[in-house]
Amino acid sequence: MHNDEVTMARAALPVGLALAVLAVLTVFPVRGAAGALTALAAVVFVVGNFYLTGRALAWAGRISLSVLQAVALGGFFLKLVVLAIALVLLRPIEAIDGPVLAITTVVATVVVLVAEVRLVSRRSSFWWLVDPQAAKR
Repeated sequence: MHNDEVTMARAALPVGLALAVLAVLTVFPVRGAAGALTALAAVVFVVGNFYLTGRALAWAGRISLSVLQAVALGGFFLKLVVLAIALVLLRPIEAIDGPVLAITTVVATVVVLVAEVRLVSRRSSFWWLVDPQAAKR
């Protein structure tokens, strides 16, 4: 089971690379270099967050299902808290484009989530996520 989480973690990386290029190319003409760097940082933060979460779930899955569930729930809560704190702390820094940071973070999160949902829905090895009994078959 833990290989599935590693696969999901790794799947976020190429999506993030494509998203980073697209974000920088889209934001630069409109908001300049500061906006482009902010967009790049936001994408790196989101993709890094997804990657670390996937690796943490893989680690927890090797221990037990209870630990996996605790890490999944705690990781989700922690991800939201870290994201909120980062946005609040980075907002007053002049070199960071606040609107670009917020919009890019939300868009990157949705894009990586959609990519993970597509990955899970297309691979039978992930069916245990939807139907836990499928893992026993």
